Amino acid sequence: MKAFHISLALFALLAVCIISNVIFIHSCADRLSEFSEELYVPTEEKLCELEDFWESRRRFIGLSISEAYLDNISKTISSLRWAYESGDSAEVEKCLMLLSDSAEAIRRYESLSMVSIF
Repeated sequence: MKAFHISLALFALLAVCIISNVIFIHSCADRLSEFSEELYVPTEEKLCELEDFWESRRRFIGLSISEAYLDNISKTISSLRWAYESGDSAEVEKCLMLLSDSAEAIRRYESLSMVSIF
């Protein structure tokens, strides 16, 4: 009976960790989407805030999201910086759309469903 209680406690702990991870990933994806909306009129301050946000959370997101997704977002943010500095508004808009799509992709990738569990 003792083993059953330990197993049940470990299962509950695992469930809490999974749910916490999903909440964290979704909050990060929501913030990336907000940045993509806020930066339609880009400013140096907002770009720095986006870069700082991404660098501070990239390692933690990397625990459950594929490096390919993370690299894609990092490249998009770098391209957004380049487009802002070069004054290319069409490229800025393209990068913002890609950032929004990437945020949606990691949100889908980390959604709670039977497909993502198995």
